[in-house]
Amino acid sequence: MSDSATLTPGTAAHGELDHDHEPIQLTRQQVYLTPGKLDLLQRFAIALCGAGAIMTLINCVAVGLQQTMFSYLFAFYFVLTVSLGGLFWTQIHHLTAAGWSTGIRRTYENFIRVLLVMGLLFIPIWLCLTQLYEWAAIQSAGETANNPNLRGGKGFYLSWPFFTVRVLLYFGVWVFFGYKFLTMSQQQDQSGDPELSRKMAGLSAPATLLLGVTATFAGFDLVMSLDYAWFSTMFGVYTWAGCIRSSLATATLTVLLLRAAGHLHGVITREHMHDLGKLLFGFTVFWTYIAFSQYFLYWYGNMPEETRWFLRRQGTELNGEFVYTSWRYVGYILPVCHFAIPFFFLMPRTIKRIPLALGIAAAWILTFHLVDVYWQIMPTYYDGGLWSRVVTGEDGKQTIEQNIAAGLLTDISALAFTVGLFLTILIYGLKTHPLVPIKDPRLEESLLHEQE
Repeated sequence: MSDSATLTPGTAAHGELDHDHEPIQLTRQQVYLTPGKLDLLQRFAIALCGAGAIMTLINCVAVGLQQTMFSYLFAFYFVLTVSLGGLFWTQIHHLTAAGWSTGIRRTYENFIRVLLVMGLLFIPIWLCLTQLYEWAAIQSAGETANNPNLRGGKGFYLSWPFFTVRVLLYFGVWVFFGYKFLTMSQQQDQSGDPELSRKMAGLSAPATLLLGVTATFAGFDLVMSLDYAWFSTMFGVYTWAGCIRSSLATATLTVLLLRAAGHLHGVITREHMHDLGKLLFGFTVFWTYIAFSQYFLYWYGNMPEETRWFLRRQGTELNGEFVYTSWRYVGYILPVCHFAIPFFFLMPRTIKRIPLALGIAAAWILTFHLVDVYWQIMPTYYDGGLWSRVVTGEDGKQTIEQNIAAGLLTDISALAFTVGLFLTILIYGLKTHPLVPIKDPRLEESLLHEQE
């Protein structure tokens, strides 16, 4: 593809297109990055990743291994949810034989590139299980028999060997299917073979099923088991909602920024933006439905073994009395900022067709997904509130000690590492491959997409 690419109508893999028009020409400016355009941003991402990694290692000694590892788990899980969502949207595109989203699909595929290395980033978590998970510390100390919550089947499930087998299975499934979709899509860029679209569609059905199961149990294992005595059958769906919504917001931001940089004009139109906005609006409602349903059922039942997870995010026991902590304000913020504001903001049709407004909505949703992930993970460590811990003195009296500087340092360092790595790999994918699947047989349908 030198100066332009010609797409001939009537070559769709899942049904013929019948449009009476001249073949569509795509210029290099539309579907390839201008050489050197993102070099500065890529260098910044690499520097951010490197600085974050160095600071995280220093924090292990200067601040403490346990606190640093909780920050690392938070940062790791945030990037994992976005990457898993990219695999989900890629598979759904093929499973439904979607045409309109063909021009957006390559962005999701670039998220898959990050997913391929997330298994390596999990190694520090696996090495420090006893610092993060109380069940692992109990088993390491040989006290499982004395703990009623770790007897029988749950004790076997939350055992180091079985946990390791499950995690290997999760990443094995994700890497296998992610690699298959990524390589077949790149092959089609070269050959234009419509049979590859049929193969990806056929693979997407079992892949989506396995992704749903593995991502659900990954949510159980990585986050829910931080409080091993608590359980929720809805937590896996809550995890799913976060993955889907965060990756959709990140993809929306990516394509809007590429359009602003002078690319994808005529490929990603206001019609596509409108559909992305509708999906963001729809999954805002979906996330809220799952979050409220989980909370309401436990509030209505009011059983101590079920409400403990939410009580920890409102307050803590201090010298025999329950006192509210700053975590409750985060619990108040999420329904307002993660649901109400984007819900009403995205409701008008016009907003979803304005690039700047849609970009603000996507950035807002992604930001509060980050807050949501923090709220899920960090109260396990900061039991006294934001960046605060309950400390027992020599006289047995409990006090709350807060260290905002150390908390922010470990959180920002870990986040800089994982987000910097995400951006580095994403930009690599954008620079080394076309911004859209240029020989996908349904690309023309995407280019001609209009709202009915």
